[in-house]
Amino acid sequence: MWIKPLRPMSGVYGRIRAKIPVNMPDDIARQMIDKSIAVPCESPSQAISHAKEVAKKAAEGPTQKPPNGGRDGTGKASSSSPAARAPAKKTSKKSKDDVGSSPSINPGS
Repeated sequence: MWIKPLRPMSGVYGRIRAKIPVNMPDDIARQMIDKSIAVPCESPSQAISHAKEVAKKAAEGPTQKPPNGGRDGTGKASSSSPAARAPAKKTSKKSKDDVGSSPSINPGS
């Protein structure tokens, strides 16, 4: 019996992919249909042609224009002025060599 699984599965029948028609023994196919994890498929050629049509539409691109602003940064302006921003981080004037060579105090001298 030809079925079209609704999700990828593996079992005694091997590994099958989602939405790809596969020929199964009738008893296993009926169990999958009863559990609603597969639907019956009368002819695999019809199902494959439908999948090709869907893939062709997907290759043409999105049907709706994406919203403007937000993620791409074109629709929003900066909400803070340069004066209100935090000051730049100041770096230390000591060199990295001077940090470890501080004079040590010897209590016994």
